[in-house]
Amino acid sequence: MHTRHLFALALLALAACGGDAAEDTGKNAGDGAAGEEAVLADTGAKVPAAASPGGDTAQAALGSAVTLNTANNSGATGIAQLMDHAGQTMVTVTLNGASPGAHAGHVHEGTCDAPGRPVAPLQDATVPSANASATAVSTIALPLATVMNGRHIIAYHQGSGANTGAPIVCAPVPGQVPPA
Repeated sequence: MHTRHLFALALLALAACGGDAAEDTGKNAGDGAAGEEAVLADTGAKVPAAASPGGDTAQAALGSAVTLNTANNSGATGIAQLMDHAGQTMVTVTLNGASPGAHAGHVHEGTCDAPGRPVAPLQDATVPSANASATAVSTIALPLATVMNGRHIIAYHQGSGANTGAPIVCAPVPGQVPPA
């Protein structure tokens, strides 16, 4: 076979496998063995294994999804995906059921019952009309391990600008379990 045919077959085989977030380090990336490192395919960076509650090391190394629960009887809900992004944290939020307009978001210290100070602003999520959803993508200058230490929340508020108002959604950011 010609070289380009072999290359095309290799690409098809890789696509059929779905690709993996962690390269093969000789062990399953999800077995959470103590001392194991996951290698991030996009950067080649080695990340210490941090077993998530489900034992998925690659997921714990790359980030987590959290459900944004309604706050202050707003009726809004959503989801936030946290991912490592070159030593910073990328936060992708989708709001559902929020009132039309811009809604400011923050990573706060504390809990949803007792929010603390904001530690990082998130992009506003702008809901275009009633019954529409909104997505906002932010990159914050904090490492994922700092955000995922079990002492932070994500909250989106009634408004934006100087007077953000009360939270309409909130979620605790789970802490990563350190390797044994």
